[in-house]
Amino acid sequence: MLDFLRDQLWQFVGVAISVVSIVVSIIFSLKQRARKGLTYKIESTSLVSIKDKAKGKIQILYDLKPISDADLVLLKIWNSGNQPILQTDYEDPITFNFGSKTEILSHDVIETVPNNIKKR
Repeated sequence: MLDFLRDQLWQFVGVAISVVSIVVSIIFSLKQRARKGLTYKIESTSLVSIKDKAKGKIQILYDLKPISDADLVLLKIWNSGNQPILQTDYEDPITFNFGSKTEILSHDVIETVPNNIKKR
């Protein structure tokens, strides 16, 4: 009655299903593993820039301070893991170095998720 299961094709299908099931189980177990990850993305847009030929002829002021160019930089930071990152998980605050020639003219926290995170 079940003699067709002795065919090599059906044996191969059974082995293939078993292997796929094992691989899927391993993938799901790795994804469920507790991990913490901090990820960031930087998006930059040039707002103004004075070309070399016009440097002596044009002056741009920001808060009454002369600047030669300005960029709007959007810095997004998020937890890419599946566990919360607690204050006890790190000793020093997060810092970013934009180079010695860069001056941050102003900054603001636009959005936090969840909303109760302190905007510092």
